[in-house]
Amino acid sequence: MVDGMFFIAFSQDLFDKDFFLNKCGHNFHIAVKIIDNFLGEYPKSLLSIRNALEKKDADELKISAHSFKGMISYFSSYLAAQALILQNIGISGDLSKAFHVFNEMEKNVEQLIKNLKAFVEELGI
Repeated sequence: MVDGMFFIAFSQDLFDKDFFLNKCGHNFHIAVKIIDNFLGEYPKSLLSIRNALEKKDADELKISAHSFKGMISYFSSYLAAQALILQNIGISGDLSKAFHVFNEMEKNVEQLIKNLKAFVEELGI
């Protein structure tokens, strides 16, 4: 437990290719479509979380983080765990550590995006 929050013991790999490909049935075309969809949608989700934090709106944080958790879980259990922490912060109503968690998650998402783009390039589709 760190600062009153439980951290889930997931792999810290930001992109678990094997897990993702299993979810896609090892169909590379579907994998690329899912990645393309994510790349188009994730900025809106992060903005929604940021807006909730700026407004100090715990309920909106809970909802936005939950939505992002579902989206990111295809690619990274570590990032899904970070989104879960934000969701739980929203549930608790104590937003004092939320910006710290969000900023860390946002940095990790930036790296994930690089990893996803490189993966799509590798596939050559």
